[in-house]
Amino acid sequence: TSAALLALALSKELHNGAPVFVTDTEPGWQFLKGIFAQERVELIQRTVPTFRAALADLREAEKIGACVWVIDSATVIWQELMQSFKAKNGGDIPINVWGDLKQLWGEYTTRFLNSPLHCFALGRLGNVMENVENDNGKIQLTKIGTAFKAGGSESFGYEPHLLLEMSLERKAKKKNGLVLEGEGRMVHGADVLKDRTWALNGKVIRWSDKTKYVPGGYSQVWEALKPHFDMVQQTMALVKIDA
Repeated sequence: TSAALLALALSKELHNGAPVFVTDTEPGWQFLKGIFAQERVELIQRTVPTFRAALADLREAEKIGACVWVIDSATVIWQELMQSFKAKNGGDIPINVWGDLKQLWGEYTTRFLNSPLHCFALGRLGNVMENVENDNGKIQLTKIGTAFKAGGSESFGYEPHLLLEMSLERKAKKKNGLVLEGEGRMVHGADVLKDRTWALNGKVIRWSDKTKYVPGGYSQVWEALKPHFDMVQQTMALVKIDA
């Protein structure tokens, strides 16, 4: 939903209400169509969860004049691509074939970065594990961080210009200084892990949940992230990878 609100903001604030296009691998964006209808922005939803379809969707989005393309979730697309390679190689991906898989995935990341659209990649988090020596001198597998679950060991998180890690927090309700268990509100969190423009680097953003959408309701998300897009607009250039 946060991605949808940002997409709405970009359409309304920067692109005169141009369409938003989503490759929706776990159908859910249909529940957001009412929000887009209130803002009079067309939401185009495609639901074929394959790597080939995702690339075709991006080409279609560019062709019809959309301003934002969302892939939700890139994790599902990555898993589908791996499954297709496993099917062709007897249920496993040999080390000599892994390079071919990465090369094919690189076609997507290049298209993602070279597109004139605002491209969003949504995906799940995976734990980054490493063997670490504990206080007793024993080696144990320890979580040292998180990574975007797409693109293999290198993670897709390296490629985007703006990288947000989303979370959901429950804030307990307080009355007369007492914490009321079972009552409260949901707060959506966005930790800025990377901003190539430096405008938002290291920031921790929190958005309160809403019971319904009202026109202009995207402003809370937009005002928080707008400094990044202001810097992007100042460049006035799309620098492409010469593949």
